[in-house]
Amino acid sequence: MYRSTDGGKTFGKVSTGLPSVDLGRIDIEFCRSNPNVALAVIESSKIGQEPENAPYLGIQGEDAEVGARLTQIVEGGPAEQAGLKQGDIVIAFEEHTVQSYEDLIGRMREHLAGDTVKIEVSRERKSVECEVTLARRPGSEEDKPAPEGGEAPQPAAPAEELKRPGEEKGREESSSPFQDFLGGQVANVQRQQGPEGHECGGIYRSEDGGATWRRINSVNPRPMYFSQIRVDPSDEKRIYVLGISLHRSEDGAETFDGEGAGDSVHVDHHALWIDPRDGRHMILGNDGGIYVSWDRGAAWEHLNRMAIGQFYHVAVDSRRHYRVYGGLQDNGTWGGPSRTANRGGPINEDWINIGGGDGFICRVDPKDPDQVYFESQEGGLGRINLRTGERGFMRPKAPRGVRYRFNWQTPFILSHHNPAIYYAAGNYVFRSLSQGDDLKAISPEITNTDKGSASALAESPLDPAVLYVGSDDGALWVTRDGGAAWTNLFAPPAEQPASAQPPVAEQPAPEKPADPLSGAWQAESFGGGGPRSEFSLELQLGAEGAVSGGFSSQMADGELARGKFDARKGELTAALESEMFSAELRARLEGDLLKGTIEFEGGFAREFEARRAAQARQEDPYDWKRIAELLAQPMWVSAIEPSRHEPGRVYLAIDGHRSNVDDPLLFVSEDFGERWRPLAVGLQDGAGATRVIREDIVNPDVLYAGTEFGAFVSIDRGATWTSLNTNLPTVAVHEIAQHESAGEIVAATHGRSLWVLDVTALRQLSPRALADEFRLYRPGAVTYWRSEPQRGGTLNRFEGEDPRAEACIGYSLGARTEHVRLEVKDYTGRTLREFETAREPGVHVARWDLREAGGEGRRRRGPRVPPGTYLVLLTVGSTTQSQPLVVEGDPARPGEDDWGEEEDP
Repeated sequence: MYRSTDGGKTFGKVSTGLPSVDLGRIDIEFCRSNPNVALAVIESSKIGQEPENAPYLGIQGEDAEVGARLTQIVEGGPAEQAGLKQGDIVIAFEEHTVQSYEDLIGRMREHLAGDTVKIEVSRERKSVECEVTLARRPGSEEDKPAPEGGEAPQPAAPAEELKRPGEEKGREESSSPFQDFLGGQVANVQRQQGPEGHECGGIYRSEDGGATWRRINSVNPRPMYFSQIRVDPSDEKRIYVLGISLHRSEDGAETFDGEGAGDSVHVDHHALWIDPRDGRHMILGNDGGIYVSWDRGAAWEHLNRMAIGQFYHVAVDSRRHYRVYGGLQDNGTWGGPSRTANRGGPINEDWINIGGGDGFICRVDPKDPDQVYFESQEGGLGRINLRTGERGFMRPKAPRGVRYRFNWQTPFILSHHNPAIYYAAGNYVFRSLSQGDDLKAISPEITNTDKGSASALAESPLDPAVLYVGSDDGALWVTRDGGAAWTNLFAPPAEQPASAQPPVAEQPAPEKPADPLSGAWQAESFGGGGPRSEFSLELQLGAEGAVSGGFSSQMADGELARGKFDARKGELTAALESEMFSAELRARLEGDLLKGTIEFEGGFAREFEARRAAQARQEDPYDWKRIAELLAQPMWVSAIEPSRHEPGRVYLAIDGHRSNVDDPLLFVSEDFGERWRPLAVGLQDGAGATRVIREDIVNPDVLYAGTEFGAFVSIDRGATWTSLNTNLPTVAVHEIAQHESAGEIVAATHGRSLWVLDVTALRQLSPRALADEFRLYRPGAVTYWRSEPQRGGTLNRFEGEDPRAEACIGYSLGARTEHVRLEVKDYTGRTLREFETAREPGVHVARWDLREAGGEGRRRRGPRVPPGTYLVLLTVGSTTQSQPLVVEGDPARPGEDDWGEEEDP
């Protein structure tokens, strides 16, 4: 501790009255009414320790009506040698009246082994005095101290005799009478720690502005996590120390109780503000949120109307109107709606509790959205069926001689290929074929150290035999045969040349197809007054020249019909059929190229040119390395993401903040993890450590990353990154979930709850699209969800945001443009609405409330349009692009047509 008396220009070390051993965390508070009075809660290297010459009496006991009744006398111990007997009631120790068994133990601990003390007992209603010489505890040099409250080393005292004043509820007993849970020190035992007890830390008081100190209480709860001290500015005798309980003193810290917050307030207290003008007014921050009191903690109001949840993970179910599930720090696992069917947003009462403890990872069976999997800390794996109420708990049991270890957040997954197959990982990878029951190890021990455990686990969406696992101590493994053999990706290969080529170059060239047409083709269309655009063809040549297959583009996916290939002429004809359009394809095979035209309904045509997808690959420019060469040291593996588009592709996120590396660390491999290259070059500026990376389920070039300070997106597979923190708070993003059909992602933030983003237009972005003069993107479908009756409520509640019934129309401009027109038309060609447009380069969004233009100078709102398909047109100069926009009724209530009567919220 250091002190300055000249405003910080110089500092001098303070030591008088403080522990002389190494000090840890220190928190200091001054009294506002008298700044010369200061208090500090101090951690020392001797915290919670007993003196080496701690006294031993050789008894066990319990409280009597007056005094302490001896229930056991250890044979050969000091008490027996002095003549004390079972059933004696100790009424005085030295000259002090004994009030309870705890009081007796406290008086005894004020002495040291070798001291002789006088004890007065009541025996058969007669007063008997004994002189006892205290001894060292038997085996004290080799064995751990006996449990507090039980002087006999064996057997341990009953639980009721082990309780201590201020003891944290629900926590396991420590091995020392003075220790608190996880390295802290209990309250009110300062006089029991002997003459050198001040070396053990606790609460210290100074009355000369911090120049000298004296210890006044032993309390210091879990200093690595809590241990803050606050003084009531209007009454310096009222002192609070934050811990699992809120410790409170009303006598200047001489004694503390743990009842400062009461049973109705969540535990684990991290922040306390006391009004400097009125000490009755306090604001308390803990793992349950924010509480306010106006009567010094006699009653608390929970201010549970702010989005400050600390989510570790998020998952979504497969419903169209989907539910969101997530695990919260010290608040269990919960599920709630992504939107509500009334005019308000989701409220707390819409959420249901799935599991307790600290909540972490959730998974939902894609075939049964009522089957939810959850966990609590250190391998507390569970499941629940919300429809039937069936529950299961699935922690694997270790065989004799084997110890299983699990991370605080234990990774587990459901197989992409069969959701009844369940994987979890600790220091081994476990698999169950029946929803988590009968978990069996399928791997060797996968950690680098005997303290490590798995922190990330993933299965390839393309191959059920491919699994990856990473650990909190920097291990990374893969199996490509379902767990029969595992490869340590950090270990050097058995035989690997020093100058290995990049992984793409090492892959064998694809075999030449048996016919000139079958296979995947990458195509580009142009002409017709629109910008160039990309699409793909999958062709299969059958008997007698018949051709089948499909196509995929940013506008639509569909199938080939009536396909025919004339091998002699090299000509291909086919129909392209999708929900959005029909077109005729005519093309000629010219060497390695397929060239032709696509003619759409109405006579609109575009030319195209395609080449085989395998031939479209260019020489890889990257310097691929083994992961051990890219990291200075093994670090926490935070996420593994196998691609759903390429079999050998896998993404990796490393969280290095525990190793003093706060930069984002993202990598990609194309050969099942053998060699990697970095992806986070564009994230170096203040993004913070990386928590998660996810590949878009539609566009393989779109990646999402969550870091310590926000969410980011890449549209070029990690070459460049852009912040998604538009209205998203600057907060840690621990997970990103994607819904299969809603066109939305959900971010789990650790501090600001859950946020939803529509990524329909974002998935259509590409560097080429942004380089075009302009590009109109296909908007997502909009649904008229039917409302339910309005709920009752109060002003004092949390209310989330429902997505509005509006269309988000995205477009981009490659350069500043003066003449831009954006409009919506119906199937007759009638213009329903025209929008104000941006003219600056970049990506822009216009929002349509599904109403026609209003009358009377456009001051009145027009009517809502009915469900149907509309046409969005973007005109720049003399060139127009169009995209269909689908407006649909509530799929759960088909046939209802009162959408036009609904009033906006």
